[in-house]
Amino acid sequence: MELIRILSAADKVVAVNEGEEFELTGAIRDSFEHKFHSMTADGYEMPALGVSLDAMVKTAMAEGLWLKFDYSRTKTHREMPFDRLAVQLRPEYSGLEFVRGNGGTYSGRDYYYSLKKGQTAAELCEFLKGAGNNYDDFKDREKPRT
Repeated sequence: MELIRILSAADKVVAVNEGEEFELTGAIRDSFEHKFHSMTADGYEMPALGVSLDAMVKTAMAEGLWLKFDYSRTKTHREMPFDRLAVQLRPEYSGLEFVRGNGGTYSGRDYYYSLKKGQTAAELCEFLKGAGNNYDDFKDREKPRT
């Protein structure tokens, strides 16, 4: 669960849907946090076999649904530094492979988090795609009325 606590402490969370980015703020971020914690409850971190290459990660982010967790200062988990973590989401995924970014480059060993048996990322994917489709409406609701 340490990895999940680190993710919750991100200074900024950005969803990327088919290459279009939108930051999760205010009520959207709150709803995301609730759904994310519900999805990851009772899961566990496992050794990751993946190693990321910057060009491949950035090319892959142009398609599908991704989350980026940004940090203002470098963090370290399992003796591996990062200032950004990114994860691709698909509804059928029952685990999450987090790619480490540092200084604008994605490279090195990844982190892997297995969801509890029977859990998938489907509900979170649906929420994020809906939030992205309605992002301008949500942004307008977040602004103070004058």
